Amino acid sequence: MYALELIDGIDDLVHEAKPVPLSDRVRVDRAELDSLVGALRGEVAALRRSHDALGLIGELESIVREAGTVPLTGQVRVEREAVYAILDTLRVVVPELAREAP
Repeated sequence: MYALELIDGIDDLVHEAKPVPLSDRVRVDRAELDSLVGALRGEVAALRRSHDALGLIGELESIVREAGTVPLTGQVRVEREAVYAILDTLRVVVPELAREAP
């Protein structure tokens, strides 16, 4: 399922990101993260009864939107654990939605 690949892509991006010193945040490329989250929204929206998953994706979008920017770069600072918590939930919810799809 492509949605799970996108979730893994977001996970990899956050996992491989450089940490922000003295914080629980990491620096990720905003455009790349926005692209992956947007593609994930499109995949999940195609599934039936996807409102819970879309709410989680909305939380992820909010994290990116509210993230502090890294000066002179296209990067933002996101809380790694907050992103991981959402991705872990999506890894459970999305396959359930796919099983319910016609």
